[in-house]
Amino acid sequence: MLLLAGAWLVAPAAAEPTAGELAASCREAFAGGLRGVSAAACAWYLEPCGACTVSEAPVQDCAPADLDTRARADLLFEYLPALPAASAEPAGPVVAALLAARYPCAPGEEPR
Repeated sequence: MLLLAGAWLVAPAAAEPTAGELAASCREAFAGGLRGVSAAACAWYLEPCGACTVSEAPVQDCAPADLDTRARADLLFEYLPALPAASAEPAGPVVAALLAARYPCAPGEEPR
């Protein structure tokens, strides 16, 4: 549904970007030298942060502490073409599930 605001048609704000939108932001961020709004959005959803997603609590993973934003984005870029339906899902849970699947915790290991 589009809302009319003056002479502009404005789409309602989404609570969270989709995984596809996040991937697009990350690609733009890397092309622009990791500066600006796209870089901030990319890091917000890919870097470890218990409060960075507006969706349900993230799945926890045991990814290496030195896994940087680029490496996390590369996982997203690799994953999305294989499961195109995930592109329309909220970014937070998709990223959390991807990291948990790629970097599961060993028995007794504390998630990060």
